[in-house]
Amino acid sequence: MKYKTFISSIKNYSVTSKKITLSILTFALANGVIAQDETDMVENGSFEQIEGKIKKAGSIEVAVGWMSPTKTSADLFAGRVKEGFSVPQNPFGKEDAFDGDNYIGITTFSYGDKEARTYVSTKLKTPMRKGLKYAVKFYVSLSEGSKYAANNVAANFSKKQYNIAEDKSIIGESHVMHVENPVFNAMFGWDEVCGVYTATGGEKFLTIGNFETNGDT
Repeated sequence: MKYKTFISSIKNYSVTSKKITLSILTFALANGVIAQDETDMVENGSFEQIEGKIKKAGSIEVAVGWMSPTKTSADLFAGRVKEGFSVPQNPFGKEDAFDGDNYIGITTFSYGDKEARTYVSTKLKTPMRKGLKYAVKFYVSLSEGSKYAANNVAANFSKKQYNIAEDKSIIGESHVMHVENPVFNAMFGWDEVCGVYTATGGEKFLTIGNFETNGDT
């Protein structure tokens, strides 16, 4: 399944993601005063900063600060591309970006694992602090070219970067997902995924994708 995500698109079952934001929800100062920090901790959260050309599938690393932690890379779609991986029209369907001109595409599920899942990952601007709460938000849209739709689109935080040199699903913790965890089957417009994550301390990396087994998806 192919999803467009503001943070992209997914093949067979596609998820497109656009605009990923992560900010400190609350934190305690030394004097006990509770304050709020709206500083975005994700670099290039809407994938607008690009270095290089998008010539083929799996070009996520052209987006500054982003990469895929498994062998098969996520797709990058951009408004400045005239054909192929363009916005709003591309081989997977038609969708305007939620914000800006770009979005990414990831695969969260395919029947019988015929197509590898893909993920997107970035290093946070600063490590997370133990006990602090972080507000997380991103948007997803199912591509028209998807054969399936699925739930379990989630954000995961880790101290070390996932780095898997094969097409292998990352089975781990879904730290932030939609509160109802619905099947994201809307092909037009964007569905918001948001939640609050309480840090264990030292998390440096954000990864988005499906971290659950096929049996639980």
